[in-house]
Amino acid sequence: MGKEIRPTTDVAGVRSSWWEQASASRFRRSILRLLPLTALLVIVGVDLILARRPWPLLIDGSTDEVGHLLTAALLLAVLPRSARGRLWPWALLGAVVIDLDHVPLYTFAPEFAVSGRPPTHSLLTVLVLGIVAAVIPLVRIPFAGLALGVGLHLVRDVATGPGVPLLWPFDDSAIRSPYAAYLVVIVGAAAVATWKVSRGIRRRADPPTAASERDPALPA
Repeated sequence: MGKEIRPTTDVAGVRSSWWEQASASRFRRSILRLLPLTALLVIVGVDLILARRPWPLLIDGSTDEVGHLLTAALLLAVLPRSARGRLWPWALLGAVVIDLDHVPLYTFAPEFAVSGRPPTHSLLTVLVLGIVAAVIPLVRIPFAGLALGVGLHLVRDVATGPGVPLLWPFDDSAIRSPYAAYLVVIVGAAAVATWKVSRGIRRRADPPTAASERDPALPA
């Protein structure tokens, strides 16, 4: 009569697998917590680099776009998930592509400027995009996101460079705010985003004791 072979549990393997998964999970959580602070430091670093000396147009523009993208990302992270919803990819796009209006300014239409920036760098652009989103349901999400992104773009522009003709065509004067005010805004956004990420991680994390109770093979 053959000897009955009973399945055995590789406790050491289970323990090792549990430890590796827990370590990877802790690493991912640490990375997520550091993302807002990293974005903040990159923005400040970008602005310090741009302030050191005049840079070639391509370098200056592409570096500034990094600041715009990260500023928009931080401010979007502060919004409730229900508010940003499906808008966020379009908002990030809008925060960058609005600077395509500089192409005429630097190529065939140098007069395409109001107080140093294209007139499309104004609240009128946000309003037009918002109206399109409101009246054409088919493109509501993309245009609402683009309108939000352009607005977030102006948050940075109003504190850097020559300012922004926000009220064009009713007023051509550039509106500026101190860079310190912009810095307060993004520092606050980074702090709130970090808090939200940490809260979300705590809500999703399973306590080790509960995991052990579910599987007696796991370490206590």
